[in-house]
Amino acid sequence: MGKAIVFEILPHRREKTYHPGEVVSGECVIELKESLKFRSVNIEFIGEARTTWDEMQNYTTTHKDEEIYFHKKSSLISSGNEKKGSVSVLSPGRHVMEFTFKIPPFSLPSSFDSKHGHVRHYLRARIIRPWRFDEVTKEDIHVIDLIDVNCPRMLMPVFGEAQRSLNCLRNGTAAPLQALVQSDRSGYCPGEKASLIVEIKNLPLTEKYQTTIYLIQNVTYKSRCGKHRNDYKRLKLLQRSSSSNKCDEVEIPDVVPSMRNCGILSISYYLKVVIALVQGQDSGMDLEVDLPITIGTVPLRKSYGLISKMIPCSQLNESKFNNKTFVTIKHMSQVNLFSLSAVAT
Repeated sequence: MGKAIVFEILPHRREKTYHPGEVVSGECVIELKESLKFRSVNIEFIGEARTTWDEMQNYTTTHKDEEIYFHKKSSLISSGNEKKGSVSVLSPGRHVMEFTFKIPPFSLPSSFDSKHGHVRHYLRARIIRPWRFDEVTKEDIHVIDLIDVNCPRMLMPVFGEAQRSLNCLRNGTAAPLQALVQSDRSGYCPGEKASLIVEIKNLPLTEKYQTTIYLIQNVTYKSRCGKHRNDYKRLKLLQRSSSSNKCDEVEIPDVVPSMRNCGILSISYYLKVVIALVQGQDSGMDLEVDLPITIGTVPLRKSYGLISKMIPCSQLNESKFNNKTFVTIKHMSQVNLFSLSAVAT
């Protein structure tokens, strides 16, 4: 008795993209040229995360971990009592079996794939055959977590600052060069624009500076033994030269959303603003300010009453910085932008 010439899973939704709480339905199709003996045909719906990477020292150590978010199973055809070894026969031709699963309604990590880990949600169908290997087929679907950038926390601006001493002999002053950066909010979706006010204090009149804005992605992988690995990627969003303060707009590129509710894999983002003097003895003395942001999946509703005009950082008094409207960020000097990965204990 032969082998299936077609064995596939066809979700009803062609784009195969879903959100938590939605129903995944479709058909499992088997086409046979000749009859096929089987014990049962079943389908599973699985959500999982896995991490794995090798650490090279005097020997190779593999670090890994896994999480299972849900595992559902449904029988499509049964030959009777499978435990007692009963066998049935599928006749030649096309057999179509429908299935339905519901994605758990709670927040799930979004689907993600990389070299050292993944979050996957997939359907797996299996023909259990007597005295032969099972026939298995899989179909990945994409589950996107609902991260709403309209929530009050993500509508709050983020503030950051950095400073560096200039050549005081040349400038005749000991006042440090100071950079103040403020974003209009802390949550964005791909395609939306982030507004940033960049202010430079104590800049000599003869100096010009160059502002470069990057989007930094930090993917953290964890293993069951407590080790973790960080992979960094950066995208340049803007570069300009100026001698005065300015409000910049940068468009958020098409990137995967921030990762939530996964204990072994996380994805976070921040905007890195680099201010570099472009001439004179102090050239090369860069100021770097990091503003953590969340990449969401539910875009901003225009009807919300956002601040129409951003207030420059220098006009905000100290009492405003002390309340929880603003988040002050320290410089992340431990991040090496030119290294795509770092391994830490």
